[in-house]
This record gives sequence, structure tokens and C-alpha cells, in this order.
Amino acid sequence: MLSPTEYETVAQNTLAFLNDTLEAADKLGVLELDMDADALRIEHQNGKVWIVSKHRLTQQIWLASPLQGGLHFEWNATNQQWVLSSNKTLATTLEEDLCPLLSDLFSLAA
Repeated sequence: MLSPTEYETVAQNTLAFLNDTLEAADKLGVLELDMDADALRIEHQNGKVWIVSKHRLTQQIWLASPLQGGLHFEWNATNQQWVLSSNKTLATTLEEDLCPLLSDLFSLAA
């Protein structure tokens, strides 16, 4: 388990990385990205919204996806990734949702 400071650093770095990567991948300008201290809101021009947020109490990253529902990811220190109990990663989950909506394939793997 991460210390509170470690969790905050890893979680904030994750949100910033996702924001920067999606901004670069959105060549058609179909996404609106809004990041604050605790969450990244991703809205597609079709009206679908994804929210990636920190959940400090459980030290998880939560994803609200219009395609996959609510998912809770835990930090896997060995793989340095946020994962579900099924070992599916946050990066893979977002790629599955968002790649079909963007002009080019992209990778969210750090």
C-alpha cells in the first residue's frame, strides 16, 4: 500500500499523463478535456462523458465510463499500472473506449 503522499503523487501524475496524451491524440478536436486537482473529465462531441477520478480513502482511481460503467482501479506497484481485480489496466480500458472515437490509434501505456 502506498503512503498518502505516494498515492497523491502517482494518482496526480496519472491524471496529468492521461490529459496530455489524450490532448495530443485528439487530432480531430472531438474531445473536451477538463482537469482539476481530483479528476479528469473527458467529453466527446457525441455527448458521452468519461470521468477519471482519485479516490483517496481507498487509494484507487475510479473510472465512470458510459460504455463500461463504474470501475475501480488499484495501483499495482510491480507493473506500475492501475489495474482491476481482473488485471485489466486503466490504460487498456480507456483505449478500448476512446480509440474508436479518434482518428488515430494511440497508447496510454506509460
